[in-house]
Amino acid sequence: METTKPSSTTSEEVNKEINEEHNNNNTEELNNIIEEKKKPTKEEKKIKRKERREQRKELQKTLKKQKKEQLKQIKLQESKNYHEQLESTLNKEEFKEMIQKEQEGKISRISRQKLEKEALIKKLTTTLQNGMNSSTIGCCVDCSFNEYMNEREINSLAQQLSKCYAAYKRMKNPIFLQFTSLQGALYNDLKFFEGFPDRWLMKINSEHFIDIYRKEEEPQFDLIYLSADSDNEIDEFKPGTIYIIGGIIDKNRHKNLCNQLAIDKYKLKTAKFPIDKHVQLKCSSVLTTNQCVEIISTFISIKEEEQNLTNDEIWSKTLNQVIPQRKRKEHTKKSKKEKLNKKELIKEEEKEDEKINI
Repeated sequence: METTKPSSTTSEEVNKEINEEHNNNNTEELNNIIEEKKKPTKEEKKIKRKERREQRKELQKTLKKQKKEQLKQIKLQESKNYHEQLESTLNKEEFKEMIQKEQEGKISRISRQKLEKEALIKKLTTTLQNGMNSSTIGCCVDCSFNEYMNEREINSLAQQLSKCYAAYKRMKNPIFLQFTSLQGALYNDLKFFEGFPDRWLMKINSEHFIDIYRKEEEPQFDLIYLSADSDNEIDEFKPGTIYIIGGIIDKNRHKNLCNQLAIDKYKLKTAKFPIDKHVQLKCSSVLTTNQCVEIISTFISIKEEEQNLTNDEIWSKTLNQVIPQRKRKEHTKKSKKEKLNKKELIKEEEKEDEKINI
């Protein structure tokens, strides 16, 4: 009897230990499950970021509308105060005459704006209908680089493309402008811009430019890929040629990418703007997509308007007009001390003027 008692107690202890281990394992598993639930996946993070970005955009839109409405109300109030003041100073006939003149001016301004809008639509529609031909200069933005960019960079490129369209609208004789491989996140970001895509009077394609222009054995148009890494400098823009701009923002992570793709994959000629000849930049000669479009349009318009200028003179004028001062070597940012010294000098001058007046 004495021998059996300790054996029973040991079995109970073993069972207890097993249960404790089992419970510990269960709690560990539960903790792991909870931790896994707490940590969102990459896809979930991406979705949340997208939702936050869309919320910010919607908020910006509403704030913009509110600001516009507030400014409208302020202008109406200012106009009301101005007219009340005039009414008190002028006699009835003079005030009536002044109001009539104002109304006539408003009607003529509205009709002028309407005619300008109609002329713009007609100009862009004609360019779109004519399409690319042997007497036209073409510009194509290659938007096939979504995978090389993060969400913020794609959003920034969408803003640049909207500026490209704005520059296109300002052209006196528009070139043939086209966005190719426009799809996915970039296309969705552009939907936040007014009128896109239905009221943007330009060519928009989801296909790659090679699939569009290199289907035939004997291509109809020359294709030149513009890249800052190219060894060839462009002299002028020729009709019957499409100049391709790489739609990418990569902060120099993928250096020489466009140039390499153009030469090795697409078997195309490459060229760059003669920036080094005419403008001294602080660092890289890489420009934004909209700046490239503006350079092409500005060069063409200057050449049409000032036919006595040489190509070098046109390039100099174009690049100095388009490239911002902040990117140039000669542009130096004023220090805080310099700004303060300038303010102090102005104050001293004002004091001296006061003394003279006294």
